[in-house]
Amino acid sequence: MATTFKVTVKNKRKDGLYAVYVRVTHNRKIAYLPTDKLTTDKYLSATKDVTDPYVLKSVNEKIVQWAESLNRVNTERWTIHDVVTYIKSG
Repeated sequence: MATTFKVTVKNKRKDGLYAVYVRVTHNRKIAYLPTDKLTTDKYLSATKDVTDPYVLKSVNEKIVQWAESLNRVNTERWTIHDVVTYIKSG
């Protein structure tokens, strides 16, 4: 089954900002990867959708790398944990 990625926000802080994450879905299971190492603007004042072009550009570049890497291996029998471990190792 295909693995999908989506840039999303999560965890509203006391100052009203939200942390940016990448939601990874594989075989209908979901995991969240923090973007703090992908971009310096890891907190946004958005509510649901990430619209900042700088954040989207930097995170989407990494998502493309992850997708290309996953396309090289057979992930059919992998769990979401296996996918996340593979992404973090590469």
